[in-house]
Amino acid sequence: MKKLNLGLWLAVAITALLAGCVKYEPVRPPNIRVNPYPKTEHRAVLHVNDQLEAGLIVTAEVIYEMENRSPCVPLDQGRSLGGSRPMFGKTITVPINRIDDHTYEVRYYNDYLMDEDYYGLGKCHWTGHPILNVNHAGVDYIVTNNAKKTRGQSEEKICVPGTSTQGACAAPEYARAKDAEGAFHITLTSYKD
Repeated sequence: MKKLNLGLWLAVAITALLAGCVKYEPVRPPNIRVNPYPKTEHRAVLHVNDQLEAGLIVTAEVIYEMENRSPCVPLDQGRSLGGSRPMFGKTITVPINRIDDHTYEVRYYNDYLMDEDYYGLGKCHWTGHPILNVNHAGVDYIVTNNAKKTRGQSEEKICVPGTSTQGACAAPEYARAKDAEGAFHITLTSYKD
């Protein structure tokens, strides 16, 4: 029995030594290129449902992520035991259109980045998610939408001040302190044009 345990330990030690001799190379970031002919336009409309005393400052970004990272990005063996796939993405600032005192619209292309085969494992597909940054009375709120909602579906959220400079927006069933001073309701509607 002791010989078996000694043999097992010896095999593990040799494997560890050999693995240590292999030069580790992390998965390189892809060479992300902009699609010169994007076609899939999306828009997100933010509507403030409450009358607010102070004005809003609204800016927008779109975060692009690989939606099929598992088959198209190789495992990075140095990241964790057994390896894991690194997450790559790109964030761009997009203009926001103020429609009226309560309504803001952002337009972006879901196919803004080119789908390409970066690692010889198949095409990586990119998808965009709008992020609206809302500042009300000196407090910043980040408003996101459910990426699966694209055809006129709306999400109601309650924005509640937190610390002196940071607030949170969440669905009514998850919002805490819904009746807190300074809380306001918004609706975010996503469209695929």
